[in-house]
Amino acid sequence: MNAEYAEEKAKELRADYESRAAQRSAEEARWRLNARMVEGDQFSVLTADGAIAAEEKSRYWEERTAFNHLAAILETRLARLARVRPKLSVRPSGSDESDVTSAKVSAKILECACHNLNIGDILGEATMWSELTGTVFYKLSWDADAGMTVGKSGGGAIKEGDVRVEVCPPYEIFPDSVYSRSVRECNSIIHAKSVHVADIKRIWGADVEEEEDAVVDYSRGGMFPSAGETRLRGHALVIERYTRPDREHPMGRYEAAAGNKLLAEGDLPFLIGENGEPDLPFVRQRSLPRVGRFYGVCPVERAIPVQRAYNAVKNRKHEFMNRIAAGVLAVEDGSVDLEELQEDGLAPGKILVYRAGSSVPAFLDPGSIPEDFDREERKLLEEFAAVSGVSEFMSASSVPSNISSGSALELLIEQDDSRLTVSADEIRSCLKEIGRMMLRLYRQYAASTRLSRFVGDSGDVEMIAWNAASLSGEDIIVDTENQLGDTIASRRNTVLKLYEAGLLGGADGKADQSVRYGILQAFGFAGLEHADNVAELQRLSAKRENAAMAEGQSAQVKIYDDHSAHIDVHTAFALSGNADGRTMRAVEEHIARHKEENEKNSAG
Repeated sequence: MNAEYAEEKAKELRADYESRAAQRSAEEARWRLNARMVEGDQFSVLTADGAIAAEEKSRYWEERTAFNHLAAILETRLARLARVRPKLSVRPSGSDESDVTSAKVSAKILECACHNLNIGDILGEATMWSELTGTVFYKLSWDADAGMTVGKSGGGAIKEGDVRVEVCPPYEIFPDSVYSRSVRECNSIIHAKSVHVADIKRIWGADVEEEEDAVVDYSRGGMFPSAGETRLRGHALVIERYTRPDREHPMGRYEAAAGNKLLAEGDLPFLIGENGEPDLPFVRQRSLPRVGRFYGVCPVERAIPVQRAYNAVKNRKHEFMNRIAAGVLAVEDGSVDLEELQEDGLAPGKILVYRAGSSVPAFLDPGSIPEDFDREERKLLEEFAAVSGVSEFMSASSVPSNISSGSALELLIEQDDSRLTVSADEIRSCLKEIGRMMLRLYRQYAASTRLSRFVGDSGDVEMIAWNAASLSGEDIIVDTENQLGDTIASRRNTVLKLYEAGLLGGADGKADQSVRYGILQAFGFAGLEHADNVAELQRLSAKRENAAMAEGQSAQVKIYDDHSAHIDVHTAFALSGNADGRTMRAVEEHIARHKEENEKNSAG
């Protein structure tokens, strides 16, 4: 590569990054202010140039206590949204047996990938950023150093590689226009991140000088990036620009630079488009959408004016109470030693000496606290719930005193959950898009056969062999639509209602062993599960027989089989529609043998 061209390209990337950073500087200033306010530094203001400055006191005695409701709002929303952990499934592209099998394999691979990536923690970290700033991004890539070890070369291990999902705070993502409504509308996106110079050397093979004054770390502070805003040592800013395909570059463009050096230039590396085409490897998640803007908005930002007003009311109220408690003493000029009085005050038992003939020092009537303070405080608490979507019932975890009906309480819980529907749908949509990109990356890189381990429907560990040709479905669906109100208590209550209604019992009204075992599992009584472990083992044995018959193997009827339990499991498998014609015939013959043995035992 020509050295002069590489230097010019690196400068062009730096100029493009600085231009985009200036375009969205107002957005970034609000993110930093949100973080300061949530942390408790609630007397900070934004200046005209986008800097954060401390608000000066009007009087030296002015109260400046922060009564932090923003942190409680954020924690409550995060706790509620933590329940949104949808399970992904893959819908077959057709009715052929090969399509159905491919969809099942794809679903199992997604399950294994989500487990290996610990997708729950990734979603939790991303949701924290989106609730604090309004927006967060996921970046998908292929990590050649991940996965199982398949060999050794030169003393090092050779890995099979695996998908990597990285959470990118909005500070690191720069679209070509802040008015783009989605990632699909962006022609290019820049990912600018602080990377240690040693890692730059390892990844790109280039020696880059550190940028101590230019590189700022916003992530060291965890939830509060501005609090952890520190200058990094030994780091440089790596600027990666991803550009969509066009006529000049049908495979898109990927360019990376650090300092004045061009690190990489070429086609987009990942074929994650709809038809196996190269595309931008980013997925956006917002707390709440903002019309006509790329970045979303968060409830914290909307609640800041209410928080400022609440602090003002509470502090003025406390100043009034201080005047009532300490009092305001009126003295005649020259009648007492003012310096001593100001320093010591009127301590209990103090002897106050005043000049003969002058007026006796006396406290002024402070009056009482006006009721307007209490009314305004209550109104502001109601406004917190109105602008944040977090009611007092959610944040305080207590039942309102004016509600005594169970139906009214359930309706209130449902209304609280509905306030979080938009944010929860953003999480589900992002996970669906992440699932699609995962399958496309596996089809691009998983050419050789792999082995994946997962927990089957019956609870036992299973292995599956697959490769890129085994994956075809991309119609990702979410199994569970609403997890906000799905709690352990609600599930147990539902089980009890079903049992009381007789829906879990058989013809005689009593629950069989398998149903009783399921009820014990739902209630989480691990010690009692062993009381019915024989029934569960019978069901697991029947499921293994189903799997064997699906693979063309024979299944024998054993003398210790519980024929009734086996018949139920085999019948459910036959009615599920997951068996082909050959498997159906084998299952029917197997059920007939169980019925014969069951009749013999009954007759005997």
